[in-house]
Amino acid sequence: MLCVAKKIEVLGMTAIFNYGFPIAQQNFIDKSVELVYLSEYSLLIDLALARGFIDASDAATLQRWRASPETWGK
Repeated sequence: MLCVAKKIEVLGMTAIFNYGFPIAQQNFIDKSVELVYLSEYSLLIDLALARGFIDASDAATLQRWRASPETWGK
């Protein structure tokens, strides 16, 4: 059986949730791939704060993690 690799063109991507990492956003832009998502990290944090699930200190900590997850806890 002969397998032939075919080149495909990705036109877009759909996600339920987006963390909004700058490097990921730039990768989508660089490849001209549209990303559509239902919700995002910043909105989740804002809603959790508004509804009392977290306080301002928690929100600040979560935003610091999002800004640099690769160095978090080091």
